[in-house]
Amino acid sequence: MPHPSMDATGYYQMDYVQHDIDRVRCFEMGAISFTIYARQEFLSNGLLDLRDERANACPEDGDNCPICIEPFDLATEAGLDNNVEVIAGCGHIFHFSCLWTWLNSPEAPIASCPMCRRELFPNPHYMGDWAEVPRVDVPWGHLIRISDNMAHTITALADVRAKLVHSDDVNARLAEAESLAAQLRPLFIRYEQIERQIGAVCDNDLDAWNELDLESDRIYDTLRHLMRRVDEIVAEIYASEIDAPDALPVPPAPVNAAVIARIDAALVRVPNMPENYEPTIEPEYYPLFHLNALREQRTSLGVRFMQLQQQAKELNDRGEPVPQELENEIDQAEETLREIRRQIDLIENYPYQMSEM
Repeated sequence: MPHPSMDATGYYQMDYVQHDIDRVRCFEMGAISFTIYARQEFLSNGLLDLRDERANACPEDGDNCPICIEPFDLATEAGLDNNVEVIAGCGHIFHFSCLWTWLNSPEAPIASCPMCRRELFPNPHYMGDWAEVPRVDVPWGHLIRISDNMAHTITALADVRAKLVHSDDVNARLAEAESLAAQLRPLFIRYEQIERQIGAVCDNDLDAWNELDLESDRIYDTLRHLMRRVDEIVAEIYASEIDAPDALPVPPAPVNAAVIARIDAALVRVPNMPENYEPTIEPEYYPLFHLNALREQRTSLGVRFMQLQQQAKELNDRGEPVPQELENEIDQAEETLREIRRQIDLIENYPYQMSEM
């Protein structure tokens, strides 16, 4: 089955192969678990391309993905959108990137179809069963480089602050991002130290192993929260500029090329970007990183929207009233999805011609 032209979060792979994207994702998780192997097996054998004769369902133009509520774009040069996949077992259809996000959702108790809840593969990660999960050596030095790259990203944002719309809101976001970036490196270093200690603990010293493992989990959760928040802030700062397009230099100043490239590399989680990285992107691709960030937000929120709708449906099926708070959250999620769609449309119709999108 051919992989889609963008990776699982909606980021375009550009010159990176799918294996590299998967490997970087393993770095972010902190350990390669049985769950990842099971998921890879499902993605390889449990999904059908729309061209596959075994696919017993096919969307029509105008049909929407149940997760992100965006239409399936079937009018591609190849005739069918290779980002649309059919679950072999039940025939339900989703965007590949949306389904990936659903399978990685922390709220998902099992890896199941978002529509019919058919179990797709065993998922001990969400069930808390780590007893049989082997630890795998990971090049933690790459994690530290990611931390450095993200710190460079925040520094770069500060360097171009004068080119942004000056407001207390933007400056407050930038200050928060700088603070978060400063916390990343020592956490990565401590995480590396703990993993090495765990590898040196004797098999019969279970208490010491458990204590180190708990600390490792706590640090990992903190790292994941910090990195996600930095990503969000970067997107928020540039979103404020998209809403006021006159504030962006047209064409962008050449000094911004390196800035945008570093931000793009940090968001895509490229672990081996050299310190003397020289961008090769053309100016028309500058807004691409923000467009990809919006697409990821759309997919993540779409998963949450789907979960909320499922909760409401289950209550209705049991004859129980749907709480007003739940209805309000569903309405808010739908409204936010529409706003994200508006921003995506604005970028796609921006004066830059992004031919690879």
